[in-house]
Amino acid sequence: ALASGQRWIGTDLRVYDWWDIVSAWSAANPNPEHPHAQWVRELMQETGVRALPRSPKQIGRAMDSREFWDTFGLEPVEARM
Repeated sequence: ALASGQRWIGTDLRVYDWWDIVSAWSAANPNPEHPHAQWVRELMQETGVRALPRSPKQIGRAMDSREFWDTFGLEPVEARM
């Protein structure tokens, strides 16, 4: 058994910036009762972020699932779901 007893976190090998996702979603679904885009802009101002998406270094942490894909000799077939 190649990976018997192992546990894996599977990702599509991409880093997603939640600020970018919230900002894009808010732009596509404006709601004055929930000013998500404004919240993201305030966070950007407070932290000195000039553009989205932030880099993995700016985000501070990212999930790394390369070992899973390497162990099974596979590649993700769907990304950015």
